[in-house]
Amino acid sequence: MMQLPANVPVLSPKERKQVKEQIARDAEHQRRAIGTLSFRPGRNPFAIAIVVLILLAVGSLLTNRSGTMRQARGDTRSPRMRAIDELLALRTAVERFRRDCGRYPTVQEGLVAIVRDPGVTNWGGPYVNFVKPDPWRNRYVYGLVSDSVTVLSWGPDRKPRTADDLVACEPDPDEINADLETKDEPEEESLQETIPGALPPVRIGGAGIIPSFP
Repeated sequence: MMQLPANVPVLSPKERKQVKEQIARDAEHQRRAIGTLSFRPGRNPFAIAIVVLILLAVGSLLTNRSGTMRQARGDTRSPRMRAIDELLALRTAVERFRRDCGRYPTVQEGLVAIVRDPGVTNWGGPYVNFVKPDPWRNRYVYGLVSDSVTVLSWGPDRKPRTADDLVACEPDPDEINADLETKDEPEEESLQETIPGALPPVRIGGAGIIPSFP
């Protein structure tokens, strides 16, 4: 039987019970202290810092990926130049609608008529894949007064009839009829065709004068 040194006190059963209870309380206290290092933003500033760093890292990755995709698509134009190109594409599509159908889309039909057949004889569309918002997330505006048509964007300030408004210029007749020359030719796969909703490539045109709509 193992003998304890003479200088080691011998505890009574009651004292041993008290020591065990004290050890248990100390262990519980340490467990709770460790448990407070949880990711609860309202309780732990350190957790908030970790969450913010994670969000910044994810945001940086998404931004870099978006920029890479734009470069891969070759779309490095400024918002203004994109709007001018898209306006000319829409105006060209409207002129092709008139060439095939004998009239412009009505105001009620709007630009939807160059994407979906409104039930007009000789409709030869879709003339564009779809009409997306302008670079400032506004709808392109279509106006028809008598036989004068206008397609425009309210521009960066998103307000009508201000100095930064952009109006589609009238396309050249050769541009309007360019689709007739390619209908019988085999289609070639291009980068433009791989972008859903992309407008057909057009030349850059200038802005006109905003008419007064009734």
